Amino acid sequence: MSSTPFDLIRQKTILFLTTTEYSHAPSISDPYSEPANIASLPVQNKALAETLALGGADVRFSSWKFPAAASTRATLCRFDIILFLCCDGYVQHIEGFLRFLDQTLIPLQEALPRLRIVNDPRVVRWNAANEYLRELQDAQFRVCRTKFLQQAGCGLEGFKRAVQEFVAGGGKTPVVLKPSVGASENSLHLVRDPTAFTKEDLERMEAMLGLPGTVGSVMIQEFQATVKTVGEYSLVYVGDMFSHAAVKRPEAGGAERRVNSQYGGGTVEIGEEDLPNGATEVGERLCEWLRKKFGEGSVGYMRLDGVLAEDDGGFVINEVGLIEPEVWLAKDQQRVERFLKCLLEEGRPQAA
Repeated sequence: MSSTPFDLIRQKTILFLTTTEYSHAPSISDPYSEPANIASLPVQNKALAETLALGGADVRFSSWKFPAAASTRATLCRFDIILFLCCDGYVQHIEGFLRFLDQTLIPLQEALPRLRIVNDPRVVRWNAANEYLRELQDAQFRVCRTKFLQQAGCGLEGFKRAVQEFVAGGGKTPVVLKPSVGASENSLHLVRDPTAFTKEDLERMEAMLGLPGTVGSVMIQEFQATVKTVGEYSLVYVGDMFSHAAVKRPEAGGAERRVNSQYGGGTVEIGEEDLPNGATEVGERLCEWLRKKFGEGSVGYMRLDGVLAEDDGGFVINEVGLIEPEVWLAKDQQRVERFLKCLLEEGRPQAA
């Protein structure tokens, strides 16, 4: 009788990296034997961790903010699989997070190939700052038109000028401003009329230029009004295969354009047939591009977010989530098994 993915995962010790240590959590040396404890953690994708624990896996949690690299490596070597899916809030500690990747996790992965880190820490390093959009743009992916403005030496007047140059002949065309490293829905700002900045516009721009500990640049990005009328599509890939999709919409009838739940937005799962024409083809091409860039099996999960272009209705990439996006895996047994195959086989899962 052949083994199922759940039979094999019971033999594995899985570490979910978090950003914050929680007072009610057991130490890294203790198994998280009670799935109810997992449900109480304020992290994304905990339903997946809970499902794995219920399936018999030895599931543990710990912050990536270990005290010393040498002792950290010794601790991490004890695990079979390390996941970033519950690593919310890393952007608030981005410099430390990048050091952890550069000094600990990437060297550990190179020294210990049997350790399965998903996604590959090199992929996570690449995805941690939105400058990756520029690379995708250069690779001929259709990405929301974006200008990256370096903060060093750029005052408010330079910021205003850059915004106005970005819209050029577009006049009152709205633009979105946000840091290249950050939780974009929390820190973005919509400039409705670049020809007449409001007091709020100027205050938010000054704040973006003066954020303490900021890494990266400020993004000036075109605004697609279809995010309010149609929503933002999310395509989830496991390995390099399309798994499922959802559409996120802002609160109906309001001025809010952000789609996250904390701003009143809602998420509805949809079928592949409800996706825009060409969306899955973009995802497949992106999976292939990432595989060529980082190697086979380097990407275990991906969420591709995009909107419809106002001019021709084409699918435009907003964001690629390869660190801790909500992926709704635990809602369906087939999705979980597909993901487990990816973890266990260290490569492309077979079609279900």
